[in-house]
Amino acid sequence: MALDIHGPTRHTAITDDGEHIVSTLPAALGLVTPICDRIWDRFYAGPSLGAAEVAAWKEELIAIRAAWALRRRVALVSERRIRATDPKVIEQIVAPMLAQDRTLTICDELLAVCDDALVARSGLRFVSD
Repeated sequence: MALDIHGPTRHTAITDDGEHIVSTLPAALGLVTPICDRIWDRFYAGPSLGAAEVAAWKEELIAIRAAWALRRRVALVSERRIRATDPKVIEQIVAPMLAQDRTLTICDELLAVCDDALVARSGLRFVSD
């Protein structure tokens, strides 16, 4: 199943590999995300967001993305046994791996469709298949 998200000129979708962003990931990261909760509750019923709600959802997505990136960065340093002490060196090593993280990519796609709606001062339309 997928939830297609349509802005004025952009669209994206939350598919099986991205459902966790609005379902389980916020709680796992210790975040309160009422817009994500509402989207998940109505995932198969075609939720929608008005213009003001898009801005709130964007803030939730920014928080999710930042918390997930931090969690992945810490995990990668541990998993890859990165011993560098200079934060710039650590970032140079970890950045390419984070760039391949599917959760971060999906968050970026969702943020882009939010930006599209915010520029046009419009809402988002969701269509579940």
